[in-house]
Amino acid sequence: MKKKLSLLVLSLILLLSTSSSIFASPSGFTESELDTIFEKAGTPQELINQMDYYTKLFIVENSGEDFEFSSNSTSLYKFDSTLDTFIEVKETDIQPLGYIPSTDMSLSMYTFNVTVNGVAMKEIYSQFEWLNKPKDFPAGIGKDNLGIALPGGYEIQSGRYACAVQTKLEKNDAWGAASSSRCTNQSPVVNNLYGAVWEFSASQNYLNIYYKGTVKLTARTVSSNPVKRAVSRYSQARENALGNYGVSIGIGAASISYTPKSGSNDTMDADTNW
Repeated sequence: MKKKLSLLVLSLILLLSTSSSIFASPSGFTESELDTIFEKAGTPQELINQMDYYTKLFIVENSGEDFEFSSNSTSLYKFDSTLDTFIEVKETDIQPLGYIPSTDMSLSMYTFNVTVNGVAMKEIYSQFEWLNKPKDFPAGIGKDNLGIALPGGYEIQSGRYACAVQTKLEKNDAWGAASSSRCTNQSPVVNNLYGAVWEFSASQNYLNIYYKGTVKLTARTVSSNPVKRAVSRYSQARENALGNYGVSIGIGAASISYTPKSGSNDTMDADTNW
């Protein structure tokens, strides 16, 4: 009986020691240490609380520990072709056809100021989070796209792109570690002087789960008076009856277009300024 009790106590000790390090990473950051980095950067506490551990880690690993918070936005936008601009979508608005409902997914943007080799630059992140499990084919987020675009007056820095995806099985589960394996080619599929667009992949084995993904680009100001704004657009792929989907991607000044060549798509937009 004593032996069984000793084994039980040992098991509990091992479990507790494992639990205490569950939010430690190979790079050695605890969640408390990451929170301190974001607090020193001037990040609003509400935003810090909203971010999961691996989102914070992804930002620190890609932007370093010495960054300054610039802006964030969780407002939803849609492009109004009549006005030729983005307009905010209210929760009470009837959302147009072809637009991903805010009850299904959220799209957020974060911007940070950094210094790279003595030059001031802007790190721009966009993050989608499926609030419900994607049910349309292709599987999960397969063939979906997410992009970031800037107006003129900025120089996009090659070699400083980043992309990662997180998953979880159930709504109340903690988000898993960020991995670039579900970012096609682990780099943008399209990029130019205005921005970049990434594509995601998923197998049938990963259909019935939740997804969160984050992409990032770095830009240097090259204009004396640039428009301080960035936009992001997500595209959810929908295969046709033959199982085909193809899309033509365009990136312009603070604009991204996804035009299906086969199948169809739904989109969501976000906008931030600083």
